[in-house]
Amino acid sequence: MQNEQNEVLNISIDLIDLNPDQSRQTYEEESMNELASSINSVGLLNPISVLAVEGRYKLLAGSR
Repeated sequence: MQNEQNEVLNISIDLIDLNPDQSRQTYEEESMNELASSINSVGLLNPISVLAVEGRYKLLAGSR
């Protein structure tokens, strides 16, 4: 996450809530396993996007 000064921030995953407006509700298990394997091998290449909401964060992009 970037703040107003465009700094990337590390935030606790416990503070991130799913977006109830997310159109994708299900994910194929094989696709998720491939993604998990890729993250384990090379790390997360695309950061998630969140919106600060009342001391917590709403997930905007990167829910998979």
